[in-house]
Amino acid sequence: MCGICGFISKNRITNDQLKAMNDTMYHRGPDDSGAEIYDAMGGFCVGLAQRRLSILDLSPLGHQPMHSPNGRLSIVYNGEIYNFRKLKKELSDYPFQSTCDTEVILAAYLKWGIACVEKLNGMFAIAVYDREEQKLYLCRDRVGKKPLYYWKDNGSVVKIFFIFLYKLPKKGDNEISTKEKRNTYPPLLMIPSLPMRRWG
Repeated sequence: MCGICGFISKNRITNDQLKAMNDTMYHRGPDDSGAEIYDAMGGFCVGLAQRRLSILDLSPLGHQPMHSPNGRLSIVYNGEIYNFRKLKKELSDYPFQSTCDTEVILAAYLKWGIACVEKLNGMFAIAVYDREEQKLYLCRDRVGKKPLYYWKDNGSVVKIFFIFLYKLPKKGDNEISTKEKRNTYPPLLMIPSLPMRRWG
């Protein structure tokens, strides 16, 4: 399962606020969680968070957000890449540390850029922040098996929030009612099929 969320904004959003947003998806990933905020150009900051259900690599090496060795990329991801072992053979020059498909996505991006998404066979919702390009990419699989939603505030300060939201948690999950959760999030828009949305 797993779940991802995050934002890009000029408003200063705290790590505690990002963690609170992430923890509304606790039921999707009870094994691990991560939340990080990065400074970007133009006064923006980028936040990435993930709740993890460990399946392929049960070790801490699968923790997210995950970063490329050169520090260029940070990624949060939910899903399964069915052909990741085949892709991993094509990416043998990458210094893999884990056995999870998340790291294969990072390696594929470094080799093929965002066009790597076209090589992924699976179900996925991905957010990857490229510091070199100063862009945040949000991608989902072609049929929307792993839906990804975003909200953009068109006010004076740009704010974009995204969240993987398959369904609202049941009442009692994380001690917040479904009604309260509905009121927590503004109206959301679904990420369409390719081409991917990008901001930067």
